[in-house]
Amino acid sequence: MAEIVTWKVVSPTSYLWKERKRFMKPGEVFKATEDELPEGLKRVVVPIGRIQTQVTPKVVPVVKEVEIVKPVVEVVPEPVVEPVVEPVVEPVQVEFKEHIGKDYPTEEAVPQVDKMRYRVKERNGGEYWDVLDSNGKIMNEQHLDRDEAFDMLKSLRG
Repeated sequence: MAEIVTWKVVSPTSYLWKERKRFMKPGEVFKATEDELPEGLKRVVVPIGRIQTQVTPKVVPVVKEVEIVKPVVEVVPEPVVEPVVEPVVEPVQVEFKEHIGKDYPTEEAVPQVDKMRYRVKERNGGEYWDVLDSNGKIMNEQHLDRDEAFDMLKSLRG
């Protein structure tokens, strides 16, 4: 039979009890058997009272071996998807319109011609016009009216 004893810490400083992972402060009261106390802690504690109890041994449960069966997973290959080939777009014929005595290509035809590096695009419903390069960068510094935009387009094309 092991005796559980009530102990009091009489040391003026704290003591680290590693087995219980805690600090024992001066004047602290706790319960433990004499066998549980480490040698260093026995020097700084005094017994206050004793309680007789019967300590029962720990029972460790026995675990049965279980066979683990992994389920069989069937791998289904993904269907092969044929790539969609889009038809090549033929260049559009450029139409010319009469405008104040000058011939200009229509707005729709200008970007379709592969040999041209510059194109004209309207802005704000035709109020302003911009000249764009092949990357879509605006070449003019300020808004142009239609005539100014096509004049700039002709000068850029050489």
